[in-house]
Amino acid sequence: MLNVMNRLFSTALLLLSMYHAPVNAQTIFVDPVNGKDSQAGSAGKPMATLAEAVAAANAFSGKEPVTIKLQPGLYMLTDKLTLRLPATRTKGLRYVIEAAIMPDDTAWRPEKMPVIQSVSGINFSTGFQHAVGFLVQTEDVSFRGLKFAGNANPAVNYYYPINKKDSLIGGLEVSQCYFSGNRYGAPIQGAVWSQGPNTVIDHCVFYNCKNALLFFKQVEGFSVTNTVIYGAYESAMWVWLQNGQFTFRNNMVANCPYFWVIAPDSQPKTRFEHSQFLNVGQYAGNSITMEITPAKDVVFNMVDVKRLNNVDVLAAKEPSQAEIPGFSANYANGAGLFKIKH
Repeated sequence: MLNVMNRLFSTALLLLSMYHAPVNAQTIFVDPVNGKDSQAGSAGKPMATLAEAVAAANAFSGKEPVTIKLQPGLYMLTDKLTLRLPATRTKGLRYVIEAAIMPDDTAWRPEKMPVIQSVSGINFSTGFQHAVGFLVQTEDVSFRGLKFAGNANPAVNYYYPINKKDSLIGGLEVSQCYFSGNRYGAPIQGAVWSQGPNTVIDHCVFYNCKNALLFFKQVEGFSVTNTVIYGAYESAMWVWLQNGQFTFRNNMVANCPYFWVIAPDSQPKTRFEHSQFLNVGQYAGNSITMEITPAKDVVFNMVDVKRLNNVDVLAAKEPSQAEIPGFSANYANGAGLFKIKH
C-alpha cells in the first residue's frame, strides 16, 4: 500500500511540475494582471511583463519554435523590445508573439485582445530620432492576435510598433492584429516598417495610422491579404517594390489621400485583386522631399477592384464590440480580423 501511495504521489508531483514548467522550454506565458516576473513563465505561473518574457525567449537556443503567449490585459512598453535568437538557430522555426485567445476562438471578445501601449521616449536615433515598439532582429517572426495602440509620450513624433531594419533577414508575419492610432494623442507614424523579403500581412486592421505599411529595401515576396486600412492620413503604404513580387488580394483601403507612395520614376508591375478602394484620393504618389505629389503615368493591373467615393465605410456596432471599429459588410467583403466568418 505504501509503495502504491508513493507512486501516486510521485505521479502527482510530475504532473504538477509539467503544469508549472514552460512547454518544451520554448513557450512563455505572460499575464499582466495575475503574473509575476519572478515566476517561470509557465501556464500556471506566468510572467507579468513583455520585457521579461522577451529577455527569456531571446536566451533560448532557437532549436525549437519559440512562442510567447499573452493573456488579455494592458502591456506597457517603456523602451523598445528587441527580438533576437542565436545565429545558429534552426532555420524555418518561428519566433511567435501571440494572444492566448485568438480572434476566431469562441471565447474571444474585443476586450480579450492583449493591448500593447508604448510610452517610451526616443529609443532609436539612426537616420532620425524615433521610437520603436518591437525591433525584429531575427528571421521568421510572427505577431498574431494583438492590438497595438500609439505612443502617448509627447516627446515622440515618430512611432513604429513593429520595425525590422535589417534587409538581409526575412519571414516577418503579422496576422489578425489591430493597429489603432490617435493622431492628436497617441499617433502611429508607420504601423509596420519592415525591410527585406517575404513579409506577410494577413487579416489585419490599420485604423487611423498615419501610414500603415513602410517597406523600402529589398522588398520581394511581399503580400497584403484580407486586410483593412482605414484613415491613413498620409498614405496607406510606402513600398519600393522589386520585380513586381507583390500579392494584394481581398483588401479594403478607405479614407486615405494616397493608397501607395512609390519610388520616383518607377512603374510597379503588380496586380491588385478582389479589393475595394473607398474615398481614396490618389492611387499612387511620389515623394522626393517630404511632400507627396500624384505620380504620373502609372498604370496598375486591376482585377475585380472597385473604386468608390462619398460612401460611408464605418458601420454601427453593438456596445460590446465598441473597441474594434465596424466596417460595412457591403464593402469589407471578409477583410478584417476574422478568418472564420462570424
